[in-house]
Amino acid sequence: MVARSSKHQFQAACAALPSALEGLRLGESVALEPIVRALARGAAVDVAGVGGSEGPARFLTAVLAELCVPSTYRPVTHFLERREASSRVLVVFSQGLSPNARLMLSRASEYACALLVTSASSVEGEEGTELRTKGVTLLPLEVPFEPRALVRLTGPTLFRALAFLLGIELGRRMGRPEPSFAVSPKELARVYQAGVRLRGASFRAFCRKVVSKASS
Repeated sequence: MVARSSKHQFQAACAALPSALEGLRLGESVALEPIVRALARGAAVDVAGVGGSEGPARFLTAVLAELCVPSTYRPVTHFLERREASSRVLVVFSQGLSPNARLMLSRASEYACALLVTSASSVEGEEGTELRTKGVTLLPLEVPFEPRALVRLTGPTLFRALAFLLGIELGRRMGRPEPSFAVSPKELARVYQAGVRLRGASFRAFCRKVVSKASS
């Protein structure tokens, strides 16, 4: 009974992902201007995330590298020691605002500016107010409910897609040419659906077709 219930919950999470991906937006209210100004002055980016958030964090560094923006993935141990204030930018991914993320954000004052990418429910009320008071810009994401008994699927997938959109948007605001691999949320949803249906060479061919269409 438990196994059957878990299977149904997993299938429901998979079924909900395409519409969640298609509706993904950065939001006009997100104040990225301080980050863009810092990057325009040549600042490098420290990107951090632990557990399920490590993938999106590392993915953002890959996207920024394609846009010729210097960035480095930082493990949590990097934040154990205090450092002199710098012109660098800090971006932290944490779906549930974990203790590790709180440690990373405790070093926000050592950076020119800091951005937290997290679930909207994690920064409601006083939590979000306190972070904003410390100068941390929030990029909240509405994440559908995921049963704790299951490995997180929806959150990491959406955060990885958001990391992709964030990198592209930062490049756009800096006046960088749009990379050939830039695709819309709707196209990301199509790629995910194809991944469910297709395997191996067929899926790779589909991805090449989507990217080719987006860059044409």
